[in-house]
Amino acid sequence: NRSEHPLGAAVVRYAAEKEISPYEISDFTSFTGKGIKCRAGKKTLLVGNRRFLEENKIKIKFPEEEKLYNEGKTLVFVAVNSSFAGAIALSDRLKPESREAVDWLKSKGIKPVLLTGDNGRSAASVSEEVGIEEYYASMLPKDKASRLRKWKKEGLTVAMAGDGMNDAVAMAEADVSIALGAGADCTKDLAHIVIAGDDIRGVCEAVNLSRQVMKTIRQNLIWAFGYNVIGLPIAAGILYPETGILLNPMIAAAAMSFSSLSVVTNALRLRCYRSVKKN
Repeated sequence: NRSEHPLGAAVVRYAAEKEISPYEISDFTSFTGKGIKCRAGKKTLLVGNRRFLEENKIKIKFPEEEKLYNEGKTLVFVAVNSSFAGAIALSDRLKPESREAVDWLKSKGIKPVLLTGDNGRSAASVSEEVGIEEYYASMLPKDKASRLRKWKKEGLTVAMAGDGMNDAVAMAEADVSIALGAGADCTKDLAHIVIAGDDIRGVCEAVNLSRQVMKTIRQNLIWAFGYNVIGLPIAAGILYPETGILLNPMIAAAAMSFSSLSVVTNALRLRCYRSVKKN
């Protein structure tokens, strides 16, 4: 209940569906990227990945492990009083819009990469299903941040979209950080952009809208400077020695008004912004 990890939330939801009441716990400690430790009555509980339990000298004997990994499942191991007690197998339920979002990003020249703490087979399964060619598995939060720093040193512009506490460190390293509204509070506090809800296509909307805004800004700068570059020299009398032409103040005022009107009208076209979502 106290874990902010998406896997923890999934387990809690499942327990509620099965009408399983949680124990009252104490001494709760979260180990980022690994698992949790707490006490329930006189029992000490460890819940996390294989690495976490092995670091705590827990011997894991789970014959179904290989089979579940091959199915792309993520395993959460449980130990009670320093003895292995069992495991929970979870799999990502991909939303139909995930593939659509990945395809859109790739069509715009943006390379999507998956960084996950899940095992390699699970990461490979998800990546293949949504069309991501490059992925990194079994990553701790510091590993994700290190990967982003490496890309930035290579001169790449890096955006990071995340929803879990394990993504926060990497999001702080990104040029642009994007949090899903249904995610952990710490990611929303760090993010430059917060997407309402949990529709990953919101990332595409953020990219598309920001590009439209920058395009409009550049157009408006051209309009504004264009009028001034042409009008100011004439108003200063550059044509007078050769042609005797001076800029009538009424015409200058009309031109400036038209310049302002064109800039505002162009900006208002953003109200007609078209969503990238197909439905």
